[in-house]
Amino acid sequence: MDNEPLYLYKLIIIGDSGVGKTTFLYKHNMNITLVDFHITPTVGIDYYSKKIKLKDKSYIKTNIWDISGKQEFRIIVNFYIKEISAAFLLFNLHDINTFNSIKSWINNLLLNNSCDHYFQHPIILIGNKFINKTCMVTKKDIDILVEEYNLIYYEIDIFNVNHEMIQDLFDKICNLINEKNIKTNTCKGIKKITNNLNFSNNKKENCCIIS
Repeated sequence: MDNEPLYLYKLIIIGDSGVGKTTFLYKHNMNITLVDFHITPTVGIDYYSKKIKLKDKSYIKTNIWDISGKQEFRIIVNFYIKEISAAFLLFNLHDINTFNSIKSWINNLLLNNSCDHYFQHPIILIGNKFINKTCMVTKKDIDILVEEYNLIYYEIDIFNVNHEMIQDLFDKICNLINEKNIKTNTCKGIKKITNNLNFSNNKKENCCIIS
């Protein structure tokens, strides 16, 4: 069938604990609001699969990994970073410590990725902001970081943003992977799908939550 995905993209969502990673993922996959769903922070690892249509009209499948930001799980993070095609990196605009951790997260991405072309993998940086709260991170500091690491930056209120905005960000990162023409035979974060018979969209796979 024409709408069956041919490739699997492995994406990862990282950042310090409590910055909104799990809410970001759940809003993408389940089209929820905080009014009708209670979200607790990830303990260990969790992931979802979802089919996405690219600009060129082809379809890909994504495995989206939500990794706990707690310090005790950093070794696990380094393992899952090894084979990715792109990353979302989140921080809290009202907590300077979560911003100061960004370089450490990026260095982990660069040091632990097993692809020779890791520098081509898109990284979207997301600053989570809240209405009527003072930002503790300056635009100048964000601009310097974005330029230094060639990041793509967005500011959103993850708790109030709608599903469509989150979907747009996932569409963008997948199209960036496709546009960068990363060789699928050498990128360990991209796998060719050989059997699509059992694939269903918006499916939560067997999670890897560690308690």
